Parts: sequence; structure tokens; C-alpha cells
Amino acid sequence: MRVIVAGAGEVGFNIARWLSLNGHSVTLIDRDPARVARASEVLDIQGVAGKGSVPQVLAEAGAEEAEIFVAVTDSDEVNITACLVAAHRFGVPHRVARIREVGYAEIGEILAGEHVGIDLVIHPEMEVASRIQRLVDFPAASEVLEFGDGTLRLAAFQLAEGSPLVGHPLERTFPPDREPRLLVAAVLRDGRVIIPRGHDRLHARDQIYLLGRPEDLAKRLPEVGLAGPPITHV
Repeated sequence: MRVIVAGAGEVGFNIARWLSLNGHSVTLIDRDPARVARASEVLDIQGVAGKGSVPQVLAEAGAEEAEIFVAVTDSDEVNITACLVAAHRFGVPHRVARIREVGYAEIGEILAGEHVGIDLVIHPEMEVASRIQRLVDFPAASEVLEFGDGTLRLAAFQLAEGSPLVGHPLERTFPPDREPRLLVAAVLRDGRVIIPRGHDRLHARDQIYLLGRPEDLAKRLPEVGLAGPPITHV
């Protein structure tokens, strides 16, 4: 796959590195020629010195043949403009932009609309804050992911020795006809992923992944010993 990455800072460099290591054709753009030269020396990529939002620079980078354009410069405005040019001047099918200014989140629908055409907007600060909030909500969880604009959450829990869930069939601890409903979506045991059935029993040191609505998780977790102590200071 042909990918253009605008911005050769730490994020852009590592994106280009990962993509090139996985066999993709990568062109890295940065307005600092020294950054481009350093990246070209250590990575199997093409480098172009220039501003990622300038049509001539994108043309030199091969935007007409690119399948994905990723804008991660240190300027939100350059990232937005670069995606707009990539979409409407060169017809790049997929565009991704990092946008750090929280205020732009209020116009997310505009940025993702046909006039700008950013397929994926990444807000690093907002994502960090959101992840912290989810872990505060579920302090015993090792990881919490959101789906459906927050209507569903997938939470991971490590089962300790003596957990009330250990040794009992799932159909007993998480009966499908009991409200609030939670689904044990997967179990990680000894490095293997298991899609469990109702008669399966959980073991100590299993990592289980529970899927449910946030309010259902909040109600049910204390009943099965997975609530954890509340976090009051961050």
C-alpha cells in the first residue's frame, strides 16, 4: 500500500517506520530537510522536503498514486489543509489527521464531512483524558475500550486467586437472562485467546473481557468482586 506521512517528528517517524517494516511503500514529508534526510538514512522510505499542505509538495510525494494520507505535523491547521488538498486535489481515498486543539472537536462533523474529508481525526489529549476517565470509572480494570460512541464498553480484568468467579460456570455467574446483562466476550489464558461458552469455568490468573453498557458494568461489577477500590485522587 502506498502511504504518505506528513510530519517527520516522533509520531510521523514511528508511523513511517512501522509501515515500512510491514512492507508498505512510504513517503515522508517534512518542511525540515534535515529531518527528512535523517529519516531517509535509517528507514526504507522516500523523503520529500516541504510543507505537507502545498499541492506541489504533495505531487512530488506521489499523492496521485497514494492510498492513505496521514497528517501529523505540529500544526493542526496544516494537517487539516493537507487532508483537504489530498482529498480534493489528488483524490487520496483515505485521510487521517492528528488535531491537538480541543476546540476543533466541536466541529468534528464538519472535518469528517465531504467538504474537508478527514476519515479519521485523532485527538491525542482528549483520548488520554478519556482513557483515564474510563479507568477511574472502573478502577479494577487493566484496560477499558469504548464502542458505539460510548454506548458499549469492553473492560479487561485479571482474576486473582480467591476471586468469586473462579471455578464457576459462566452461565451461573453471568446468566444470559439476568439484568443487567454482561457478556464475557473473551478469556486470555496462558497466552491463548478463548471464546467461552456458558459451561466453561474461569481460572485464577485468567484475563477476562467483559462487554456491556457502562451503567450495567457499574451495577454488576461489585456483585462479582470486580469493582475495585474507588479512585478519589488523580
